[in-house]
Amino acid sequence: MELIDRYGSGYNTIGSRYGMLAYMLGFSDCRELLLDPAHPGKEVLTDGLL
Repeated sequence: MELIDRYGSGYNTIGSRYGMLAYMLGFSDCRELLLDPAHPGKEVLTDGLL
C-alpha cells in the first residue's frame, strides 16, 4: 500500500511540475509577444489589437 501511495505521490509531483513549466512557458511567450519589439521573421500584431 505504501509503495502505491509513493508512486501516486511521485506521479502527482511530476504532473504538477510539468503544469507549472507549461504555464511559465506560455506566460513568457505572451510577455515576449506583447513587450518585445518586432524582429524580422516574426509575426507582428497590427495596430488596434491592443
